Amino acid sequence: MDSHLISAGGKSEIFIWRLEAGNLRQLFNTRMKENYRLLNVRFISVKPCIRFLVSYSDGRLMIYEINQALDLKKHSVLPNSINGDGIMVKISCASLDDSFVCGAISSTGILHIWSFSDLINLKDHRTIEVEKCGLSALSIHSENEFLYVGVGSESGTITIFQGDKDWKFTKSINCWHSATCTGF
Repeated sequence: MDSHLISAGGKSEIFIWRLEAGNLRQLFNTRMKENYRLLNVRFISVKPCIRFLVSYSDGRLMIYEINQALDLKKHSVLPNSINGDGIMVKISCASLDDSFVCGAISSTGILHIWSFSDLINLKDHRTIEVEKCGLSALSIHSENEFLYVGVGSESGTITIFQGDKDWKFTKSINCWHSATCTGF
């Protein structure tokens, strides 16, 4: 994914680019049929096909896949992404051995984490109340058999969760900024 870039904006538009010999070459662009603002977009994978996660202003999270012929295929709304937990303001994804993980944080203090097989079948979903305020930063990283999820909030708190192979999550670090944590 290092040589690929995905961007969202305009009128529900998504562009995918590839860096070739120091230049960006556009691979794909589309305008989503839904007329909602696209808040965030992240790659899930670029091989063997391009998969990405999109956060919409109505709270939906959608997984899309682009095949080798550059045909866009919508997969599904992530379960529990529209359930009154507020707007999913940031998203992040990480690959594991035989699966991938998507995470989202809400404007109401909720962290959602979904695990999918490579065939995009839902394996697990966790909901964690991080704080009683809006969350503002998210990063997911996998290493060995562990999943690390960093969450920043409007209160300035940085919370790190560690998940094991059995999907048991432990809050491992809690630090503070003097104001809102805006990104990792």
